[in-house]
Amino acid sequence: MATLGPLPLNTPPNLTFRPKPTRTCHPRISRSSTSCCPIATVSWYDTRLYDKRVQPAFFHVRLSRFVHISSCVNEAAKRNIFISQFRRLQRVITDVHNFINEVARLMVALWQQGYPRFRLERMCSLQCLLWPQLFLVERRNGLRLYDRILDSFRRFLPRTYWPKPHPHPAP
Repeated sequence: MATLGPLPLNTPPNLTFRPKPTRTCHPRISRSSTSCCPIATVSWYDTRLYDKRVQPAFFHVRLSRFVHISSCVNEAAKRNIFISQFRRLQRVITDVHNFINEVARLMVALWQQGYPRFRLERMCSLQCLLWPQLFLVERRNGLRLYDRILDSFRRFLPRTYWPKPHPHPAP
């Protein structure tokens, strides 16, 4: 049986390798027998979204990935853009921080195409509620996925669209 090792040199930059620390053998007792289950080094791959548009050759090319809200495309199709892209990102990305940034960038791209901000935030919160197993380990350790996505979304927005501070300072 082949073991996973370091990635070859020609591996794309969106795929990284992290070895997990080796655990020792702990005997397990069952009704039928006592067995020792040695666990060797367990490894997993982190995947990140690969986007050609960030490469220098494509940097100055303006690409519109999504239709404008005022286009003549079916309303249901325009409504499902966020949901389908959210699920695509959920399927492709295994790194939670990259997932948060990519969902926030998706929301900004749709907002720039005229989609209402409150609707994008509502759809994002609904998807986070419908998929409770999404990054379950990180969520159990205190990660508030929706709040982190909104923080990144606000960070990517231009400064003129940030919420204005309350006029009366708190005492």
